[in-house]
Amino acid sequence: ESNTNSWISHCRLTRIRITGYKRKRLGERTPTTGFISRAHKANVFFTEILLPLIMAIIMLVSYMFMHSVSNVKEAKENDGQVNSTLIRALIISMAPVVINFAITIAFFFVSFSLGPCCAMCLPQFGKVIAGIVHTIAVVMYVAVFMLLWVLEDWNLTPTIMGLICQVFVERAIFAILQHLLLSREFGEDETNVAWWTGRWYGKGMGGWAFTLTMREWMCKVIECSVFTADVLTGHIILFFLSVFTLIPWVDKWHSAMLFWLRPSRQIRPPIYSLKQRKQRRRSAILYGILFVLVFVIFLAIIIAPQILKPDIKLPDTLLQIAFLYSPSYGWTFKESGPDEKDAMLLVEFDVVINEFMRLPEDYQEVIADITKRMGAGMAKYTQARVNTLEDYNEYCHYVAGLVGHGLSRLFAVSRLEDKAVGEKLEMANSMGLFLQKTNITRDINEDVLDGRCFWPKAIWTKYAESEEDLISKRGRDKGIEALNEMCLNALQHIPDVIEYLNQIHEPSVFKFCAIPQAMAIATISLCYNNSNVLDGNVKIRKGEALKLISQSTTIDSVKRIFYRYLVQLEEKNDPSNPFYGQVHKIVDKAKKDIANTLPGGAPVDFSKEYMLIALFFASVIFFFYSYMSN
Repeated sequence: ESNTNSWISHCRLTRIRITGYKRKRLGERTPTTGFISRAHKANVFFTEILLPLIMAIIMLVSYMFMHSVSNVKEAKENDGQVNSTLIRALIISMAPVVINFAITIAFFFVSFSLGPCCAMCLPQFGKVIAGIVHTIAVVMYVAVFMLLWVLEDWNLTPTIMGLICQVFVERAIFAILQHLLLSREFGEDETNVAWWTGRWYGKGMGGWAFTLTMREWMCKVIECSVFTADVLTGHIILFFLSVFTLIPWVDKWHSAMLFWLRPSRQIRPPIYSLKQRKQRRRSAILYGILFVLVFVIFLAIIIAPQILKPDIKLPDTLLQIAFLYSPSYGWTFKESGPDEKDAMLLVEFDVVINEFMRLPEDYQEVIADITKRMGAGMAKYTQARVNTLEDYNEYCHYVAGLVGHGLSRLFAVSRLEDKAVGEKLEMANSMGLFLQKTNITRDINEDVLDGRCFWPKAIWTKYAESEEDLISKRGRDKGIEALNEMCLNALQHIPDVIEYLNQIHEPSVFKFCAIPQAMAIATISLCYNNSNVLDGNVKIRKGEALKLISQSTTIDSVKRIFYRYLVQLEEKNDPSNPFYGQVHKIVDKAKKDIANTLPGGAPVDFSKEYMLIALFFASVIFFFYSYMSN
C-alpha cells in the first residue's frame, strides 16, 4: 500500500497532472490530493507529446551522426552495405518495453490466480510480486545495456549516446501511450493494490473493472521503466556522492551549509542507548556491505569491459562470416593457411557472389537460407563431438540433409518439378543422409589417421576403447562389427531414397539425383562385412561407376540397380553377424518393395550365366586357334 510520500504515489500524481480524476460518485470520499481535472489538450500536445518527440528525433539524429564515420568505413568495406543505426536504436529502445509488457501480464495472471488464496498465509503477497517484477525489469534493462555495449564493440562514448537515445525514445513512446490511451485516474490506490494482490473485488469499480485492468497494465509497463530509470540514476548519484563521504567531518559541514539539521543537533549530538547503538551499527554494517557489493558490480559492468575488451562475437567460421550478412560485392578471404583446400575459392569468392546476385530472387532466398543454416550447424560441430546417434543424424543433416532440402526447394521454385517436391523435406533429408553416412562409413581409416572420427561414439565405444583401436589389426573382429552397425544405420534410409526418386520426373533432375544414390548403394554393399575398409580407402571400380552412370536414367533402371546390390549385400550377410537379422529384415523388405513396383516383378540377374557362356566360347576359340597353329 502507498502513502503520500511513496514512489508509487509520485508516479500517480505525475499521471494525474495529465489525466485527472474520474468524477466523484455519491458517497465516495475525496482523494487526499483533491479532484484534479484533465489538462487542456493543447497544453498536453505541445508540452507532453510534441516536445518529447522532438527530443527523441534530435537524439536519434545525434546517435546516427556519431556513427556516420564508422558507417562510411563499413560502406567502403562492404560495397555500400551497412548495418542500420536507426534500426539498432529503435530495437534497443523497444526491447525493454516489449519485455515489460510480457513480464507484467505474466505476473498479473500469477497474482490473479494465486493472490486471493496466498494472501491468507502470506499477507505481503502483493509486495513480493511487485518486488519480483521490478527487479526483473531492472535486470532486463542492464542486459539490454550490455547488449548495446557489445554491439558498439565496447566503445563507451557511442554506448552512452545510445543509452541517452534509448531514454528519450522511450520517453516519447510513453508520452504517446499515456496521453492517448490512459483514461482518468480511479480513486486513491485501489487499482494498484488490486493489480499486485489479485483482489479486484470490493474496490467499488463496478462496470469499469475490465477497462481499469487494461489501463493498469499500461500503467505498470510505464512504471517498470520509470522505476528502472530511477533506480539506476539514483545509484549512479549515490556512487558519485560516496566519494565525498571519505572527507573527514563532511557530514557536519554539509548539514551546516544546507541547514539540514537543527543547530541544537549539530552542537550537541543525540544520546543513544546501548540497544540503539547496536541496532544502528548492524544497520550500518548491513547496508555498507550491500553498498560495496552493488558498487563492485557497477564497476565490473563499466570498467571490466574497458580493460579486458572481451571478444564477444559470433563463431569465427568462414561459412558464418560469408552468410550471416547480406552478400557483399567484392568480398574475399585471403588469410587461409597453406594447407587449406578451399583457399583458392575464398580468394576468388567475389566471383561466387557476383554469380549468386545474378540469380532470381527466389533462388537467392533458398540458397542464402540453406547456406546460413548449414554454416551455423558446421560451426557447432567444430567444437562439439558426435557422441550419440541423435548427434550423428544432426551432423549429417547439417552437412548433407540441408543440401537435399535446398535442392528440393530449388527444383520446386524453378518449376522443373512439382511443388510437393519442395515440401516433402523428410525424404530429401534422407537422400543427403544416405550419401553422407555412406561416405563416413567408408572413410573411417583416412579420418582416424587424420585425427578425426565422425562415427558416433555411441557405436564405436561398444567395440573399441579408442578410434585408433577401430582400425588396428588386433581388434579386427570388433572393428568389423562396428563397421556392420554403421552400414546398418545407413541402410535404413533406402525406402525414403526410392520414394523420393519416384516423385522426380524431369530427366536431367532425375539423373542428377539418382547417380549419387546408385554410387552410394554400390559403395555400402562393398563396405559391408569388408575388413579392407578398416585398412584403407575402398572404392568401386571405375568401370562399374561408368556402368552405373549410364544405367541411372529411369526409375525402373535405378530400382534394378538397388535390387542387384541388395542381393549382393544379402549374400555377404553372415548368420554369425550380430546384425544379421536386422540387415536381413531391411534388405528383404526393400527387395520386396522394389519387386512389387517393377514391371515383370523381381529382376533376374543373368550376369553369371553370361560370364560362363563367354568363358565357354573363349575356351573353344582358344582351343581351335591352338589346334590350327599346330
